[in-house]
Amino acid sequence: MKFIDRLLTMFNLLLIVAGILEYILLGIDFKANFANTYLGAILIGVALINAFIDFYQLQKSEAILASFLAMIPPTCRVVRDGTIKSIAAAGLVKGDIVLLRSGDKTPADLLIFASSELKVDNSSLTGESEPQERFPMPHGSQLRPAEAENLTFNSTLIVNGEAWGIAVRTGDNTFIGQIASLTGSESDNKSPLAVEIGAFVIILSTIAVIFAIAFFAVGLATVYKGKIAATVTFAVSILVAFVPEGLPSVVTLLLSIAAKRMAAQNVLVKDLQGVETLGSLTLLATDKTGTLTRNQMTVFPFNSTNKWALVVLKKTHANGCLSALLKGAPERVLAKCTTYLKDGTAIPITDEFRKAYDEAYNYMASRGHRVIGCAQNLLPGEQYAVDHVFTKNDLNYPSEGYCFIGLVSLEDPPKHGVREAIGTLRLAGIKVMMVTGDHPKTAEAIARKINLVLGETRESLSAKTGRPIEEIYEDETSAIMIHGDDLDSLEGWQWDQIFNKQEIVFARTTPKHKLEIVKRAQALGHVVGVTGDGVNDSPALKKADLGIAMNISGSDVSKEAANMILLDDNFASTVKGVAEGRLIFNNLKRSIQYTISHSTPEIIPQLLYVVVPLPLAISAILILVIDLGFDLFMGLTFAWDKPESDDGLMRLKPRKPVTDRSILSLKRRALRRVKTIGMDAESQDRTSASKIRRFIERLKAPFTKVFWQDLFEETDHEKLVDRGLLSYAYLEAGIIETISGLLVYFVVFWKCGFTPAEVWNAQKAGVYFVEGAPNFVNSRGQVIDAAHQLDGFAQAQSSVYLSIFINQCFNVFAVKAKLTFPFGRRVVSNKWNFVGILIGASLGTFVIYTPPLHIVFGGSHHLLPLYWLIPAAFGILLLIWASIRVILLRKSIQDKTVKDIKGLMMYDNFASTVKGVAEGRLIFNNLKRSIQSVLLSDSSNQEACLINCTASSDVVVPLPLAISAILILVIDLGFDLFMGLTFAWDKPESDDGLMRLKPRKPVTDRSILSLKRRALRRVKTIGMDAESQDRTSASKIRRFIERLKAPFTKVFWQDLFEETDHEKLVDRGLLSYAYLEAGIIETISGLLVYFVVFWKCGFTPAEVWNAQKAGVYFVEGAPNFVNSRGQVIDAAHQLDGFAQAQSSVYLSIFINQCFNVFAVKAKLTFPFGRRVVSNKWNFVGILIGASLGTFVIYTPPLHIVFGGSHHLLPLYWLIPAAFGILLLIWASIRVILLRKSIQDKTVKDIKGLMMFPTMRTMSVKH
Repeated sequence: MKFIDRLLTMFNLLLIVAGILEYILLGIDFKANFANTYLGAILIGVALINAFIDFYQLQKSEAILASFLAMIPPTCRVVRDGTIKSIAAAGLVKGDIVLLRSGDKTPADLLIFASSELKVDNSSLTGESEPQERFPMPHGSQLRPAEAENLTFNSTLIVNGEAWGIAVRTGDNTFIGQIASLTGSESDNKSPLAVEIGAFVIILSTIAVIFAIAFFAVGLATVYKGKIAATVTFAVSILVAFVPEGLPSVVTLLLSIAAKRMAAQNVLVKDLQGVETLGSLTLLATDKTGTLTRNQMTVFPFNSTNKWALVVLKKTHANGCLSALLKGAPERVLAKCTTYLKDGTAIPITDEFRKAYDEAYNYMASRGHRVIGCAQNLLPGEQYAVDHVFTKNDLNYPSEGYCFIGLVSLEDPPKHGVREAIGTLRLAGIKVMMVTGDHPKTAEAIARKINLVLGETRESLSAKTGRPIEEIYEDETSAIMIHGDDLDSLEGWQWDQIFNKQEIVFARTTPKHKLEIVKRAQALGHVVGVTGDGVNDSPALKKADLGIAMNISGSDVSKEAANMILLDDNFASTVKGVAEGRLIFNNLKRSIQYTISHSTPEIIPQLLYVVVPLPLAISAILILVIDLGFDLFMGLTFAWDKPESDDGLMRLKPRKPVTDRSILSLKRRALRRVKTIGMDAESQDRTSASKIRRFIERLKAPFTKVFWQDLFEETDHEKLVDRGLLSYAYLEAGIIETISGLLVYFVVFWKCGFTPAEVWNAQKAGVYFVEGAPNFVNSRGQVIDAAHQLDGFAQAQSSVYLSIFINQCFNVFAVKAKLTFPFGRRVVSNKWNFVGILIGASLGTFVIYTPPLHIVFGGSHHLLPLYWLIPAAFGILLLIWASIRVILLRKSIQDKTVKDIKGLMMYDNFASTVKGVAEGRLIFNNLKRSIQSVLLSDSSNQEACLINCTASSDVVVPLPLAISAILILVIDLGFDLFMGLTFAWDKPESDDGLMRLKPRKPVTDRSILSLKRRALRRVKTIGMDAESQDRTSASKIRRFIERLKAPFTKVFWQDLFEETDHEKLVDRGLLSYAYLEAGIIETISGLLVYFVVFWKCGFTPAEVWNAQKAGVYFVEGAPNFVNSRGQVIDAAHQLDGFAQAQSSVYLSIFINQCFNVFAVKAKLTFPFGRRVVSNKWNFVGILIGASLGTFVIYTPPLHIVFGGSHHLLPLYWLIPAAFGILLLIWASIRVILLRKSIQDKTVKDIKGLMMFPTMRTMSVKH
């Protein structure tokens, strides 16, 4: 049944009807209409695929009532027939006497009449963190039932003690049963996205049907007189052109991809459309216990609990060896005390002490802490001997005369990251309010710690100013605290006043209250999100537009009622969800805008076909290929788009802000619906109608006045499909793409022998462009037979098809331009856009240029790719227009930005500074490595060039040039460039190595003295600035000349070589390694392989020298060379040997540099250590370098430019590989030699530093 519901959506129904019509035509004329069966099959297939994808992706389990049953204990102990029996909990009746023990689940709502140290966990029902004490009260409790000390509720856990109770409510009448009925009575709400997509589908489908029927009638009266089959096919083409067939699948898949991304961040989405709903939130109502706080008590200097507890222990003192220690509610404990402890001495309680006590107590209580008082009584030995038996029933222990010790405070602290998360949500324009069952003061205290309340309430402002609360007006305060007891008496205008506040806290609320709060907020137009973890939250979770439950601390009921679950209970994940929701809305909008942009260039040709008439520029089946081919792929690629700016989406107001204007609009809309007899105020469905009746009502909706009044009513809301989107898709981009398609259409026809007028005349005649058509004689006297007419028509259709595709390739980036231009870095950063274009290009050319497919799709492989330039030009025009739109619309987008909120306590920016320091040190390290690597290859080149001089010079060792300038450039700009870049992804050699080193420019006595000497030298230089070598009064040109002259001055070299403790980017150690140590190793490697290659080609080193000294060899037309072995080497072999030698040096440098990549990184660890070789991009760089090196040397056509020889044997590579290993060995030796100097730069441990918890680290490691 669910699959049928998905199948019978508006788009799918239209496709199925259109497909069935094509098959009906077979009954009219089987032979003539057989080709239409392809179209019919595709249309019905698309509908089925859309329904299947939707069905598969949107399935979810609904087991709320089952989870409630799971909470009820299967059995319980009850008194029956005078004995204790174990019976099924479902068999309990009112009046049964039940025995409760530690670890039991309460089977019903019980009135306690006997107990022993009974404590119950009510957190999932009332939100109270710590176990609550329960005991009999013969005269009853004055508190609300939810707080009564003599009641325990169904499903609550007994954590301590035992008790006897009478069942007062069972089954559905219990407290939890009432919650279940509240939850079960709430129907699932449609998400804002579902409502908007539904409205868009109805509008588009209505327009498509109207146009199809209208042009069916026009076609039947004009072009297709008496041709029913052709007219039906034409109407189907209109329908197909209007309906974006792939859109339902694209929307579902986009949401699925976003849901997977959120799952990776520990946010489980049960309802796909909930992904977007989270981004649409205007109000987030959150529970306190377990959601914002940890639901665990933490010891602080002060705290609270209820009643009192006494323990007697053996503690020797001056008067005896027993002591009584008392803890409990501070007022109860203080009432039992006559003295207080100060500096180890008991002092009588005075008024001054009571004042100090009250201040301390109120201080902690106002911050939401549980405060308990502590006292002691040193029991006298003569009255309480060591073997004294204490009993609580006989009260044979002291009940007064205690010495007050102090107050202890326990706090349920906020979770880490909650404060920053709420701050971020508020900056995103989302109103965050707390709805809790806890005490008002506790709730307010927590709210002020977590950015939820920053301003003053009437109560706090009264306390601060001394004015009576009655004299403080509502507009003077931005925050409000509401007690649950006051909610039942509130009127409508008071609710409006509450939600008009920026900061709201509801305390002491019941599940019914939470549900009412959600309903009232929704009535004002808020898109409400509710977070919670308890059973008491489940009704509100289900009623909300988006329910968010906690996984670890959450009950099964709350998780089933919610649309979304935070797997790690991290409230901060909500922020990621909001950002993801806003992004997916943005990307969905782009995808829809992109998808429907090609509707106009598809529809206009259909209209021209009937009205003008012109040959059909694009067929229905090619439209389907567009919609279900490259548009489907490219529409999906928007799922991976990133925001145009870092925090742009999270500083915008919600897309459906609640304003006075929006509230008025909502009330008008509700009034219109209520006036419509039998219609629900929230929807256009009849309240008592069957499912079929409701479906019919939805079909009729577009033809009602109410529908269009709702649609075109002015609001401040941003819709998924709004006027701006439709204007761009159908008018702006649509017209540009239409002109592009028609232009290339007429150009192709003109090339095939038809002017635009002749195309019109031929189509008007009604006998051309079909099989067996008569010859057409054009104005130039050319005779065009039927075959050429059909081919020209096929080429024209193919050109329009490809025109739409090419325009859409540019449109992918044009629709993304909102804050930045369409060629900005972020706009083009999505690689999947280019993958989609590649797939689209492959599909487009495959369909058009594959002859066997022409039977189904039409098309012609004779179409010249030259015609593609026309739509490409219009594609560029699209980007230009998109850029103009960015400039025109920028101001309106800026107006939607949320202003800064004064007083927000956000992330500790200093922690980010630490990361910045670490990143800065790492980039310096990596820059140094990169420079060292690049300089090393340059040094090898330079040394090779210095040794190899021309014969005309008077240098002692003239040898043939071992490496040419162009090969040096290939090294520097080829693999050296790639490998140098890969150092950017290097990690530190140890976890904290860089962060335990002293700064590279430490301030020491030596460095200060050096700085003073440097300044003195510059001051002595007449007219020179003390801070630089520029002349103080010189012009810009003069200063530039001075900088050029600087290396030839004494001051420059004094500054350069002055001894300091500073580490420079390019220092002596780096230069020594690059030019002397590794540089010499690489040079020897290159020269060795150079002479070995020459020797293999017939030249000993002496003969190479003699030949070069002669000055006539190793050039074209050189005389033959006779070596010492009598071999005659002609000019061709001389040149080839010279080319091989140069190639061997080039490859030697490359191979050595491959080893050097790891050698330069060895500083703290050896070059073959795990961290040194962990950068995968080093290996990618080596791979690219190897490909480039072998390509240059072993590709004969490139020898004209680069030299090289493909005759060079790879065996020679072993020589530089051996020297590469030598480089690694030398680098290892350097690590050992320099380790002591690096250790001297390490900062020693600082005594007393309080760092990260050591125990936590130890537990993780072990």
